[in-house]
Amino acid sequence: MSKSKKQPSNDFDPFASSFTSFPSFTDFSDEPQQDTSNYESYEEEAKAEVTDYQLAIREASAKTRKSLEDQWNTDYYFCAFFANQAQRDQFLQKAGALGLIKDNFINGQKLAELLGIDIEPQQIETPKLFAPKKDWFDIVL
Repeated sequence: MSKSKKQPSNDFDPFASSFTSFPSFTDFSDEPQQDTSNYESYEEEAKAEVTDYQLAIREASAKTRKSLEDQWNTDYYFCAFFANQAQRDQFLQKAGALGLIKDNFINGQKLAELLGIDIEPQQIETPKLFAPKKDWFDIVL
């Protein structure tokens, strides 16, 4: 017994009919487009564009480096130690600062405020890691 092969119908071709929405060559203007570039060659323009990206990347890297230096700088806090936890807790209780402690750290601004010491309040900035911009990947070939 042989199986009969089904022949495709030539009446309707959905693939061919899908191309009717595309413009034809006659739809495009024969006039050449004006070059609005200020550069003499594509190489010069590409070099300038890459240079701009490199400068932006260097600037972002420098900001990230400074931010990370500030984050890991140990000169903005100090440590006070006691003979044991009971002595530490006794000190903090008498200073009224026992409720300020979080993970063995106390916010210096809040402690100064509690102790009546006037210091200039400053916002603590969480550093942001370097994140390249989307269009920087355009220069990668």
